[in-house]
Amino acid sequence: MQNTQSSLSAVWKNGALPEPWAPIAHQAEELQSAFADTSNDYLDFLQKRSSENIKLLRRLVTCKTPWDVFSAYQSFLSQASRDYQEEYSALAESGKKALDNVVNGHGATQHLAQG
Repeated sequence: MQNTQSSLSAVWKNGALPEPWAPIAHQAEELQSAFADTSNDYLDFLQKRSSENIKLLRRLVTCKTPWDVFSAYQSFLSQASRDYQEEYSALAESGKKALDNVVNGHGATQHLAQG
């Protein structure tokens, strides 16, 4: 058992995987990469929305009437609603593509089925 563990550790460290595991590892890597990209996209979105929040505060400071305040909030919330709707739609599409890759397998499940 010790020799098997040592040889497997050496194989994993060298980047080579035993034949049945290579397609699965590749699929897992693709999935992780897709989720990392999605996380980066969402972080970019949150930074953009934070910038918009700061712009709202700057605009509110310049308001002179209650109508100015109402107008500032109305346009801010309207734009925020559109932004969040578009972002969540893009996130859902990104997640769907990542999961489709796992379900459809890009060859990994076919390889295992043939094995």
